[in-house]
Amino acid sequence: MPPQVKTREVYDFFVYVRTITFTALAQVLTDAIPIQADADFELLKITYTSSDATDPQTLVQGGGRLLIVDQADQRQLMSDAVPLDSIAGRAQRPYILPYPHRFRRNGTLGIQLTNTGLATQSVRLSLHGRKAWTIVDV
Repeated sequence: MPPQVKTREVYDFFVYVRTITFTALAQVLTDAIPIQADADFELLKITYTSSDATDPQTLVQGGGRLLIVDQADQRQLMSDAVPLDSIAGRAQRPYILPYPHRFRRNGTLGIQLTNTGLATQSVRLSLHGRKAWTIVDV
């Protein structure tokens, strides 16, 4: 009888970070975050900070709307862009997703951010989660 193959998943904490700088009110910017080839990425929490783009030391109550797309499946994680304060928290109070979303290795996590705050602001998004590897035990 051939040996039974067992698989298990192992995890490690990981954060993808992007800073998006706006130069005009109502500006819409997109970015693509390539998921590293070594493991899938499970998105668990989202945080953000906003600062005045002309004075990065000055934190502001940023305004924006966020849309996240799993570009491997062309699947939006929300039906429309959501206000940042509704989908991302500050460092002390991150927004915890009700269910993790797994982005496949070598896939792309797409971001669309619309500026609704200061005309010149920088928004730093932190996408907290874990890398997931499948290990085969023989």
